[in-house]
Amino acid sequence: MLQSTIGAEVSVDRSLADDVRESLIPRTLRHASLVSPFYAKRLTGMDLDFAPALPGLVRIPLLTKSDLTENYDSICMPLDSPQFIMYTSGTDGHEMLVPVSPEEIAAGETHFADVWPSDRQRPLTMSLVRVGHGGQWFSSKVPTIPAHTTYGPDQVISLLRRRFKFPGVEDRITILEGNLLTLRALTAKLIAQNIRGQDFGLQLVLTTGWYVTARARAELEEFWGARLLDRYGVTEVNGDAKQCPQCGKFHFDPIVVAETVKPRSKQPVYDGIGLIVLTGLWPFNQVAPKIRYEIGDVVQVSSNPGCGLSEPAYEFLGRQNQSVFVEQGSEVRYLLFPTEVADVLDEYAEVVRRQHTGFLNFRSTLDLSTKKPCLRLEVEWSGPSTGKSDEISSALINRSAYLRSAMADGICELEVVFQEPNFLSHIHKV
Repeated sequence: MLQSTIGAEVSVDRSLADDVRESLIPRTLRHASLVSPFYAKRLTGMDLDFAPALPGLVRIPLLTKSDLTENYDSICMPLDSPQFIMYTSGTDGHEMLVPVSPEEIAAGETHFADVWPSDRQRPLTMSLVRVGHGGQWFSSKVPTIPAHTTYGPDQVISLLRRRFKFPGVEDRITILEGNLLTLRALTAKLIAQNIRGQDFGLQLVLTTGWYVTARARAELEEFWGARLLDRYGVTEVNGDAKQCPQCGKFHFDPIVVAETVKPRSKQPVYDGIGLIVLTGLWPFNQVAPKIRYEIGDVVQVSSNPGCGLSEPAYEFLGRQNQSVFVEQGSEVRYLLFPTEVADVLDEYAEVVRRQHTGFLNFRSTLDLSTKKPCLRLEVEWSGPSTGKSDEISSALINRSAYLRSAMADGICELEVVFQEPNFLSHIHKV
């Protein structure tokens, strides 16, 4: 992502964010129609200078996952020499290459230029070289030391303890950045050596890539003695959303247009639950334009977050294909989200985790063959299970307001079923 190493406590005036988006949408559309055969056809005959641009963007058809995978070569512009190539496994395990051009890199560097006050020293970041999701690059505007634990954590430990002398930069590492899997692996190695992460004096831990459960967040914050802030984005779009230190929800960068739409009608949602739709703006997104890209994630959006920012705030609830819902006419009513299940199950050591990733092995389905629809949660379990089914059911009902409401309205019942390890053939990441 273009902002993979930016410190989350940088203060940026967001009042002009929509002005930025408003000016870049027409340029984004014109660029896409010129470089992409797919968009040249899709945008034929359309007025690309409609105003105001933000509300007018709904004139453009949504780009689905299948649109993207089936037409990727005609969406991408020819590129002789990419700066580097990202990749994403998407949701089906098939890698999708995402080339990044020098021009996109340069645009990102310009965007970063003034995000830190000139009269303050810049924080020094350690970025754990990540596994999965392609490459990783480091902005010259964000002082960063890349590190890895391939040969053990000794070098990381040494760097975290060191003092540095870089002009205009703090003299020690105060921000640790990495995807969740890499961060958890480092944490486990330090615990095994009886090393206390809080002794390093970090102020901020930044994660990305996967959902951070309540238990994982509490454990990581306690171990490192630092605030943990998450980021949300997709590899296919340059620009992401960062967790707000004030409201705890996520705000998107000005270089991204985020929309929320109803699952069936695709009408806009300004407050409530819907599917997230992203548009990556030019010049930060040039090689493979994504305009109104429906990525399949469910969010809850708030137009007036408690932090006071004029930007909408987003809470990410999980993938649509992993969420349980019922059809009510032309509307969808959600009953349970995978993030809610993960928060509950992560409290139990007996829940089977996937090797290497630690993903929880569970599956949520709605059985309509019973007298009353049964929301069945299957959990791979190792260890004694007496009384645990009722315990987990109670915890899940307490965690999920959507499930409580559905059960109170007589829409479904809840059943927790324990399965042997390796029972579930396919586990979705959360």
